[in-house]
Amino acid sequence: KNEQKVINKHIVDYKQAFNDWFYYFKSHNVKVSFTWDKYSKNHNVMTDVIRNLGGISTIWQMAFDGMPFYECKSKSDIIFNHSLFSAQIDNATGSKFKYSVITGLPRDYSINIIKDQASELRKKLYSNGAKKIICVLDENSLPDPRWHTGEYLQRDNYRFILEELLNNQDMGVIFKPKTAGTLRKRLGDVNNLLI
Repeated sequence: KNEQKVINKHIVDYKQAFNDWFYYFKSHNVKVSFTWDKYSKNHNVMTDVIRNLGGISTIWQMAFDGMPFYECKSKSDIIFNHSLFSAQIDNATGSKFKYSVITGLPRDYSINIIKDQASELRKKLYSNGAKKIICVLDENSLPDPRWHTGEYLQRDNYRFILEELLNNQDMGVIFKPKTAGTLRKRLGDVNNLLI
């Protein structure tokens, strides 16, 4: 009975969202939906509504997905991907789309904004003996690996790089955690190695 209540609530929520988007799109004569929000259920409803009205749905890739995860599954007529790799990840997740358009990275203008800071950081690493610099992009984690990469995987990744750094005097490392505020907690005992 509890499961049926939850299922019924999702059905009611979907129907309400469908009606809301239908009214909005129809009253404003919207024929194309364009969103980056593939990480929630909203784009599914929008795609259903716009198709019902004879329009086209599109999704713009805004974040990098390094592995196929179910929660990254999307549904759209057109998906704008940064690369062939990203398009392949969308295929592997079971995303439903008619066309994938590889756009490259549309925000590459930001490189010029931080170029001087990056150069200073590089000089600092080189002056401390680094001959090779590695950047580690941490896409966050959750305690339960069924819904994200899981904290154990991230701990192993950090441990591996940090141990390599301690053993290799020619190496410099830049960590770029997506969620820096929770990093030390997520790392558990590996945080001591980071310190």
